Amino acid sequence: MKRLSFYFRYHMSAALAAVLISVTMISCADNSPYSSLENGDLIFQANTGSDFVSAIEAVTKAGDTLMSFSHVGIICKTREGISVLEATPEKGVCVTAMEDFLRSSAHDQEGHPLVRVMRYTGEDHDEVCGRAIERAMSHLGKGYDFAFDPGMEAVYCSELVFGSYVDSEGNPIFSSNPMTFKDSSGETSPLWVDYYAKLGKEIPEGEMGTNPNDMSREVLLETVPVVFP
Repeated sequence: MKRLSFYFRYHMSAALAAVLISVTMISCADNSPYSSLENGDLIFQANTGSDFVSAIEAVTKAGDTLMSFSHVGIICKTREGISVLEATPEKGVCVTAMEDFLRSSAHDQEGHPLVRVMRYTGEDHDEVCGRAIERAMSHLGKGYDFAFDPGMEAVYCSELVFGSYVDSEGNPIFSSNPMTFKDSSGETSPLWVDYYAKLGKEIPEGEMGTNPNDMSREVLLETVPVVFP
């Protein structure tokens, strides 16, 4: 009888410990910044350090006075973890682990990545975001659109988002605007002149396009308050 009582108490204690560990793990997961993310959220990123990024930032208006975004990707949650669907100069259209995406960002003085998560707020959220991920996935492996040309043969970052977020009839949900390669002085940056000369193309001044800063101001997007470590 004593053995039975000991056996019962031992296994009840083990079971209780397992429950407590499980609750603790769930609680920790709920406190993770990743827990507030949803499939189809957009993550805008500030970068520093390259002439290419500086040239982009010089001709696109910042969404606010705190951050100027030079990149944007689509958050995708799977059993394997949280990733970002993006188009990068180095890899073209690809899937990047969230940790690697955050590591590539510029960081503030406290070491936090300079990113902003934003969410589509339309009533058709689930349908639109599910479709966006599917459409973005269909472009995997395509090269980066260094010329910012219209069409999807090659793709740049906000072009991937623009072409992926469409309504049930295939119409873009976000807006496009005339592109400019002129800085605040009204002059075309010498970097862009040299850049397009090397590509053997005319600068597409005034042609319709997108950029992360303009996209971050879309009225159908709201900020998700997330602070990544």
